[in-house]
Amino acid sequence: LGGGATAISVSLAGVPAVISSANASIISVVARNADTLGVGDVVITSDTGAIVTLLNGFTFIALGNITDIEPTSGQVGTLVTITGTGFIGSGTNVTLVSLAGAVGSIIFQNATRVVARASSRSSGSGSVRIVSNNGGVTTSDSNSSFSYITEGNITGVSPAEGQVGTTVTITGVGLRGGGIQIEDATLVGVSAAEILDENDTHVILRASAGPSARTLGNIVLTADSGAQVTSVNAFTYSAPGIITFVNPSSGQSGNEITISGTAICGGGTTVASVTLVGVAATVVTQNCAGNVILVRANFLAALSQGDVVIVSDTGAIVTLTNGFTYIGAGNITSITPAVGQGGVLVTIEGTSLYGGGHSTSGVTLAGVVAQIVEQVNSSYLIVRANPGPLTLGSVTGNVVITSSTGVEVTAQNGWTYSVITSINPVFGQGGTLVTMSGVALTGDSSAVSRVELNGIQAARILSANATQVIVEAAVLLTGQAQSGDIEIFLADGSSIVGVALTDGSLEHQFQYRIPGVIASVFPSVGPTNVVVTIVGSNLFGHSSSLDVVTLAGVEATILSSNNSVVVVRAGESNATAAGVVSLIGLTGALVTQATSFRYVTAGTITSVTPSSGQLDTIVTITGTSLLSGATSLHSVILANETVSRILSQNDTTIVVVTALGTTAGSGDVVVTSSNGAHIVESDGFTYVD
Repeated sequence: LGGGATAISVSLAGVPAVISSANASIISVVARNADTLGVGDVVITSDTGAIVTLLNGFTFIALGNITDIEPTSGQVGTLVTITGTGFIGSGTNVTLVSLAGAVGSIIFQNATRVVARASSRSSGSGSVRIVSNNGGVTTSDSNSSFSYITEGNITGVSPAEGQVGTTVTITGVGLRGGGIQIEDATLVGVSAAEILDENDTHVILRASAGPSARTLGNIVLTADSGAQVTSVNAFTYSAPGIITFVNPSSGQSGNEITISGTAICGGGTTVASVTLVGVAATVVTQNCAGNVILVRANFLAALSQGDVVIVSDTGAIVTLTNGFTYIGAGNITSITPAVGQGGVLVTIEGTSLYGGGHSTSGVTLAGVVAQIVEQVNSSYLIVRANPGPLTLGSVTGNVVITSSTGVEVTAQNGWTYSVITSINPVFGQGGTLVTMSGVALTGDSSAVSRVELNGIQAARILSANATQVIVEAAVLLTGQAQSGDIEIFLADGSSIVGVALTDGSLEHQFQYRIPGVIASVFPSVGPTNVVVTIVGSNLFGHSSSLDVVTLAGVEATILSSNNSVVVVRAGESNATAAGVVSLIGLTGALVTQATSFRYVTAGTITSVTPSSGQLDTIVTITGTSLLSGATSLHSVILANETVSRILSQNDTTIVVVTALGTTAGSGDVVVTSSNGAHIVESDGFTYVD
């Protein structure tokens, strides 16, 4: 203070500050807004007029600025996100946020974003203020404010007491607290198991497991905005119901079981349902007030232990873990085979198969009555499967043994009928690839040994599994179409036929049709690229079109095709032996003619003498294979003009007489055999004037 007793003024970078307190060693001031930003001196003037200065001791920085408030309205608990700049100023953190005058709790903060939870206050609007730890204040302008809406209010809770499973309905106003939906609800601090329905005026929820003792507490609804609507001491978790007595604790269908304990209806007045090992029991009598329920067990085939579960009219659930054991009347341990068709002998093994009786009165496989062949004893019997299944939707089903006492012993899904459900194509000839689709086509996991189509063994099996078998039809020379059954033979000696259902109404057959025949191949001799015409009947082999044509084993290019005429261009080959002409349809059907085409070496022209001339010039053409496997020529062309005469011809020499050239110039020499083969010598002859 320069010897003075007090400070009478302080300026920061030229701007007077407000003095909060002062002594000879510490002065506290509040900075005012500056018109300009930047660094400047700190100047202290004491009551003696003494001046103490710190050069460049203070810097004015830009004021904080709030650019967005989201949401702009809410109630207690609402999470409000404030974005902008300079919230911390020259400090290190935000220490206070007020929303319309009410201090909120800070959830997150940095210089550009602050998240605060609104505290409780009456409805009203006001500015948003952010204060940093150095006293810097950022305030929203008149266009940005936060409004407190009327807080939500819970007016009713029904029931007001319950336990796990109880369905609780909460009514009131503004239950979403300004949010879009309620995301969480707690009863006595325990989140509900499920919110079944909610809006601004009611919430329906299912209670989770609560405290182990009777406990009173709050209901709190939390919206997606964070807003919370609370009703103090509005719900009581009752002490959980306890099942202490189940008698008998084991049994089977028809047995009556007494259940008792403490609060076994979970606060409800009536029983809605009782299950034993997951199977609904029939409630015979009930007394929720007296905590006694009498039920009748319903059917469960297998030996199984599980829970006793009571559900009351309030939805409350009371459970005794592993409280009841179903004792099956018998137990099927083995079914051999477990897959097959009508006529198959099936061996069934197990324990107490007579169900306490002295014999078996009936057996069904997937709902179809089987023939009892032999009842050895209560652990072993043999039956013969009848044709099945009942429908294509019941291919797999239970094996059910009915005893002389009427007790049923069941193996769930213990039998599957093998069924051919489709065949494609349904007709064809030798070579046709036939696909059979279905269920359990390999029987009881056995290999396919052979397949017969119309009694003819397929040429080969391409693939086979439980759902699909693909074979190649063998050749059958027939003068008329013949239809017959399909049969898949398995390595274990069993077979699967294309007839199914109890009445045999599902039947799949394969029809051998009159096989395709090649009547002629012209030319039957030729070089690479020769055009070959194949004439016959059913050349597609009853396919919709051809897939491949081969000449002496070499694939040809298909130029045109129908069922009676196929035109191809011979592929490239150096072979000279005669070979098979084969037509392969899209189904794999094969139409052939043995040794009906022979490749010859492609012809070549070695000389043309003379190589120029005019009308009536005699020209000699020499070379190799000039007839291209034919016995004569079709034509000779010199420089685009067909010769007037062919004087002589063989495989090595051709003598011709030129025709009148329409224009002078050079061109190709083209020799065409009677089989259509061409030999070309480029620019081999010139017409002169």
